[in-house]
Amino acid sequence: MTIDELAAQIAKLTECVAALVTVVGQPQGDDYTLYSYLRLWLDTYKKQTVKPHTLYSYDNVIRRYIQPNFADVPLRSLTGVSVQNSLARIPDCRQKETAYFVLLDALGTAYKNGFTSVDIMATVTPYKHVRKSGHAMTLAEQAVFIQTCAQYSYGGAMLFALYTGCRRGEVVSLDWSDVDLSRKLVRVRGTKTTKSDRVIPLSKQALEILQPHAQKAGKVFPWRGEYLGKCMDKMRLPFVLDFKDLRTTFATRCMEKGMSDVVISTLMGHSSIHTTKKHYEKVLPDFVKKEVSKLNF
Repeated sequence: MTIDELAAQIAKLTECVAALVTVVGQPQGDDYTLYSYLRLWLDTYKKQTVKPHTLYSYDNVIRRYIQPNFADVPLRSLTGVSVQNSLARIPDCRQKETAYFVLLDALGTAYKNGFTSVDIMATVTPYKHVRKSGHAMTLAEQAVFIQTCAQYSYGGAMLFALYTGCRRGEVVSLDWSDVDLSRKLVRVRGTKTTKSDRVIPLSKQALEILQPHAQKAGKVFPWRGEYLGKCMDKMRLPFVLDFKDLRTTFATRCMEKGMSDVVISTLMGHSSIHTTKKHYEKVLPDFVKKEVSKLNF
């Protein structure tokens, strides 16, 4: 064997040893617990592919729903039965559904990468959240709500949701770079449907909320979504109101003004008019009386 041949063999052997060290050094399924794997899944598979608000939502589901109800067991010891039992401990059906879909994606990725020997979620029964009908404020309730918002620092965010129909996540994601006051437009960076990322015109009331702070940069409303949800309980309104009801009220006011269902659906970022009409446009008694008064027999 010549010196050149020997050198080539040594180089080849060196490459093989380096490859073996790399493979052995890589984490295997046995090295991950459920919690550590979910962190890997977020950082490696989701951080670069989803919007920041969506990434935050995934992390929120893991922190608030999965970790308090799932044991941090080795990933390979996880079974469909244990996942089903843990999901059942989550108190709210909507939370169960959200946690189910996060685990479906995360554990499906684990199976494809060989971190688990079986597709764990294949035997887990999915949960289906039944949408609750929203509540639209009457004009009298709306007046009380607007007056109450003036007393709180976060009231502007509440009113912006009322005057634009934006979702809670869309309100807190709004950046000043998305606002064009000269053209009276705002870009809503939605994440829920293909039409939720949209540009909408601002009403006079919405402009009045934004204009005093026009020179600011960063987030328009610097709060997290769950904080605004909790704030609704602190307002001590004389009627029951959820943050989502602001969106329902917006759609109802638009309908009462005679606005086209197509336009309302577009403003709200819905993928279909059916969703707008079925779940958000409410026919209130006062509106019925007003319409009936138009009859002249």
